[in-house]
Amino acid sequence: MKFINIVFIGIYFLTLFNSCQDPCKSVNCENGSCDDGKCVCDFGWTGDNCETIRATLYKGFYEGPLSCGIGDDTIVLKVENVGNSLTDLKMHTVGLIFNVGVAISFDDYTLTATIDSAFSGFTIDTLPVTYNISTYTINGKITGSGIFNSEDEIDLTLKALTDNPLFPEVTCTGTLKK
Repeated sequence: MKFINIVFIGIYFLTLFNSCQDPCKSVNCENGSCDDGKCVCDFGWTGDNCETIRATLYKGFYEGPLSCGIGDDTIVLKVENVGNSLTDLKMHTVGLIFNVGVAISFDDYTLTATIDSAFSGFTIDTLPVTYNISTYTINGKITGSGIFNSEDEIDLTLKALTDNPLFPEVTCTGTLKK
């Protein structure tokens, strides 16, 4: 009987000891904190151990048609994160043409964008541009926004605005995929 009591007491203390162990003891959350054995990442970080800058998930080449009201143009957008920034992106355009009465190429421009706090979309910073058409010098700007449908798909809106009343504002929209 004594032996059985000792076994039960041993099992009781072993169970008690195991239930008191810290579930976060062996968890390393690089950019976050541990809660009940799982990492809760700080703003801008993701991954099992909060080791990945969330903005890097959107890096890559996106391609698709942009509808600008006067026909569709296919654009390639190379998206990169900016250094160790948690919310900044660089976007390099390939094949961007705005048709403002005449086709104006904005090929190989670098747009910068800031991801919103929910990581659901971004706003493109205004980029001043100058373009010469025949005897006209057009001063304008490109701006826009986007929505992340997934890590592999963006709904993009780009606007070309000019200071010349002969050339209207052009808004292009489309869905680009990796």
